[in-house]
Amino acid sequence: MACIDLTEMDKSVILYASQLADTMGSIKVDFLHISNADIDSKKATIEQKVKDNFTAAAETSVNIESGNVVDATISWAGLHRMDLIILGKKKKSLSSAKNAMEITNKALCSVLLVPAMESYAFKKLLVPIDFSIGSKMSIKQALAIKGKSDAKVILQHVFYVHSGYTTSGKTYEEFGAILQKNAEKEYKMFLREHEFDASQFEIIFTLDDDSKPFDNIYETAKENGADLIFLGARGRTPAAALIKGSTALDLIKYDDDVPFFIVKDEGERMGFWEALMKI
Repeated sequence: MACIDLTEMDKSVILYASQLADTMGSIKVDFLHISNADIDSKKATIEQKVKDNFTAAAETSVNIESGNVVDATISWAGLHRMDLIILGKKKKSLSSAKNAMEITNKALCSVLLVPAMESYAFKKLLVPIDFSIGSKMSIKQALAIKGKSDAKVILQHVFYVHSGYTTSGKTYEEFGAILQKNAEKEYKMFLREHEFDASQFEIIFTLDDDSKPFDNIYETAKENGADLIFLGARGRTPAAALIKGSTALDLIKYDDDVPFFIVKDEGERMGFWEALMKI
């Protein structure tokens, strides 16, 4: 599902939806606009935009819903069992990204945020990892795209030295080196546990100067020319706490120009709907 707001962002959203649908062999893409007035005129305008910019061999539909943007978007995605919501991501100077953050928080499915660009590619994919189930999900999603596009997958683990390191009698640098060795061991265990082939990835270990890794992730993406950043979230589980205040939401506010894919657990989504149908 691609969200259209009748701004200049629409072209970028439609182009990206087309590129992704073509790469992944998507069957259908629904375009959704939320409006309370002049529905027929707006639908015709959106249909023309789709005709001009969507070239993938996938079925498309244009839909207009009324109501609050966030609530209507979440409701539509849930009712129609969407696999992915694509949102336009405006520059920080133009938008607070409030709606994008709320939709990311509340959506049962994965969310992809697309900045304004004229063209998109899948050549380098950055996956920040913390060796969690979310990391496994985001790696698998990146590998799915790699399998269709032969993209390079770069993994990044960001770690930081806790303030209590001084009690160890070691310097900041020495303690950081110990943490990296431990992270390298954990990385190897993580690959074995989930049966990932290390040759499919490049791994970067980054020592951060605080406990908020979003700026390091963005800088690594820019330095390596990443076309897409992935981050795993555990959907609507207590452990995820709706990812509020997490790295994902920090990145939404910080990142202006790299597409960003928040991966959610499809198993949890299916479990939610199965439980709902029993009520």
